[in-house]
Amino acid sequence: MKTSIKLLAAVAAITLIGTTIPVKAAEIYTDPKPVVAYGEIPKEQKVEDLKLELTNKMKYLYADNDTKRLDILNQAKFLINNTNHYITIDIANFNLVPATIDKEGSAVGAFTISDSKQANLKFLIPFNISIKSLDTEKEKELKEKVTKIINSLDINRNTNYKEVQSAITDGLADNSIDVKVSNVYSNANNWSLGNYSIFVYLSNKDKTIDTELCVKGYIYPTLNATDSLNNIASNLTYSLKNIYDKDLSQGSVQGMVDKLLKGTSITAKISDYVQIPATATTFGEVLFSITLTDSRNNSTIIKYFDSATDAPKYINNNQTYRDYNFGITMLIANYKSANNNTTLSDIERLISGTIQSEFLGKCIDSYSFKPATTSSDGLIEFKLKLTSTDGGFSIDGYRIRIPKLT
Repeated sequence: MKTSIKLLAAVAAITLIGTTIPVKAAEIYTDPKPVVAYGEIPKEQKVEDLKLELTNKMKYLYADNDTKRLDILNQAKFLINNTNHYITIDIANFNLVPATIDKEGSAVGAFTISDSKQANLKFLIPFNISIKSLDTEKEKELKEKVTKIINSLDINRNTNYKEVQSAITDGLADNSIDVKVSNVYSNANNWSLGNYSIFVYLSNKDKTIDTELCVKGYIYPTLNATDSLNNIASNLTYSLKNIYDKDLSQGSVQGMVDKLLKGTSITAKISDYVQIPATATTFGEVLFSITLTDSRNNSTIIKYFDSATDAPKYINNNQTYRDYNFGITMLIANYKSANNNTTLSDIERLISGTIQSEFLGKCIDSYSFKPATTSSDGLIEFKLKLTSTDGGFSIDGYRIRIPKLT
């Protein structure tokens, strides 16, 4: 998401009960297929390993006056390679003191690293990230120039800091400005959209220029043009999980998807685009469907997407799967306005705007619509998938009745 803010469920196991909601408008049912699945657990790491890795990389953490607790947590997760599903990284006692023009600020707190298999094992790693005093107008202009230079570069998974540093120095063409790029961090691979973060420090001899910035962007892979529609659709679905921008629009998402599919025989159309803003207590979300068409045989697939765009001011990680699932079920059960004009976008709005925990997330898995007639009820039927960080997932099916026409 964001930062790429991604909502994932931290649920060890999920038991689904197929029951009928005691109202006429809607019902919930259990997917007949296995609804809990776990991926293979990679080679197990120890808490001590991640503690050492995070301690060594904390110097790369970045904060400004808009930084939230989840931003720091996502940076930490991005910097380390946690492959142990039992190890959880969190932040306690987060506090931000904003910077002013005359004074630096700070983001302070402590990372907690714990192992669910060892209840008594928990490490606390304090952090204190300096926030540079606010920029002068000259520094703001300089940062805008540097951002444009970086955005014009073809950043890929092999780009190193020296290349970026040289490009910035050449682009500014000002020998009085000292440019230092600390590193280029990316999670890019050869088959899906990746993210990069570039940290730049700018200064001059008399320190009238003394500022830093972090430029983030996306790295686009070159997809295999001979791949099947199903494989490319899977890659695209995985890629879109790395979108983190809260300033998305349907047009910007369409442009990203078109760029991802460049060189293939697949075309895409974004539909049913809904963006839900964050509130003080719930995450912002973006939801849409993608229709993919393969010109080689005119076959079509529809995929559904749902991800966080922004974090609330108050995150409630005590919100459980049961609480969330019950809340969604009640929203659907109390939905009385379904008719032949109801769209997927209406359903997306109905089920969104209720996530309070960074460990919970959802996505529509399938959707169908049967209009009502004068002789029979109509039916909206969809499945909702809840995913988890340990590789598991659950799928609930919902039905909403449309009264027959009179």
